[in-house]
Amino acid sequence: MNIYLPLALAVEFKDFTLIDIMGYGIAATFFVLFALYYNKKTKGDNLGMVRRREEYIKEHPDLSPEYNEAILSGKIINGMNEEHLVASIGHPKRTQILTVEPARSEVWIYRNGVYAHMHMGILQKWKIHHKFISFS
Repeated sequence: MNIYLPLALAVEFKDFTLIDIMGYGIAATFFVLFALYYNKKTKGDNLGMVRRREEYIKEHPDLSPEYNEAILSGKIINGMNEEHLVASIGHPKRTQILTVEPARSEVWIYRNGVYAHMHMGILQKWKIHHKFISFS
């Protein structure tokens, strides 16, 4: 009698071998370790963002209270300039230039699905595309 047969019957598969069980165990272990590493990494990144926002506010005491609150909480407000937007939510994943001269218009695209429409360095409008999946 196969010693691993009771285990195989418990999961309703009769054709498992020792190599199959070890392979699935290693894969499951890798997945758990990766999830723990990714969770730890994102928490560290979030702490860095908070510190960077606080430093930006300290370096720019002339900002309005509305912008201070938005930047500290990582929110977006129409009318922010490029520097405020980067301080609040970071650098975009990529940019699309729509027009160059005489007035530069571009779209800043972020990993979390945020599309920020900039005109002459000022945020005019923004939206979130829900087809993106965020792990943060």
